[in-house]
Order: sequence, then C-alpha cells, then structure tokens
Amino acid sequence: MRLRFTIRDMLWLTALIALAIGWWLDHRQLADALKRGFEVKVTEVREAEKRAESAATFLDNVLSGRIMEAMGGTPVQRKKPY
Repeated sequence: MRLRFTIRDMLWLTALIALAIGWWLDHRQLADALKRGFEVKVTEVREAEKRAESAATFLDNVLSGRIMEAMGGTPVQRKKPY
C-alpha cells in the first residue's frame, strides 16, 4: 500500500511545524529572560545585604560612642582630667 499526500496535507504539515518552531523559539526566549531577571534580583539582594551590613556597623559605632570611626576618620584621643 502506497501513501499518497496531497498539497493540502503538506500545507497542514508545514503550518504545524511552523507553529511548533515558533512556540519553541518563544519559550526559549522567555526562559532566557526569566533567567536574566533572576540573576539581576540576586545581585540586587547581595548589594542590599552589603548596605545593611554597612549601616549596622555604622549604627554600632555611633551607639558605642565611636562616632569618628563611624564617620571614617581616626578616633579622638581624650585627655584624662587632672
């Protein structure tokens, strides 16, 4: 038995393959965009952690009376009264 394909069958097959390739390309592009977005968010979180650590160190220095260290300068040596 010999299979016979009409032009209509070939057009349907071509349309089906074109849709499948289009879906695959769109899906791949979306997955890449999501991955890049996730990497950007991870970087933002790491930067926020660094800023929070810096702020915590600054506040710790201020609260413990080491204001000059907190401001990035050298600590002031106080002379003892007589």
